[in-house]
Amino acid sequence: MQIDHFEPFVLGGDSSARNLLPACPECNNSKQDRDPVLWMRAVGVPVDVVSLLVAIHSHSAWRVSRDYVAPVTALDYAAGALVPRPDPRGPGL
Repeated sequence: MQIDHFEPFVLGGDSSARNLLPACPECNNSKQDRDPVLWMRAVGVPVDVVSLLVAIHSHSAWRVSRDYVAPVTALDYAAGALVPRPDPRGPGL
């Protein structure tokens, strides 16, 4: 596992604990600085997992149950490359 900045720096993310999530190397390398929700939808992350990760990221006090087991799903990393990457100079430039 690697540490992923859920919301990339170019989209306003930081290195706070709520923005750091574990990710497999394939996911982290495929996502790069793309919008996390758009990327997850593109590669086929199950909707309930997307919702869970957004909830964890959005609510610093939110915790997942120790009994939760995420579904194992084959992801299409090639589809992730189709998600547009933000312009590092900012919007509209």
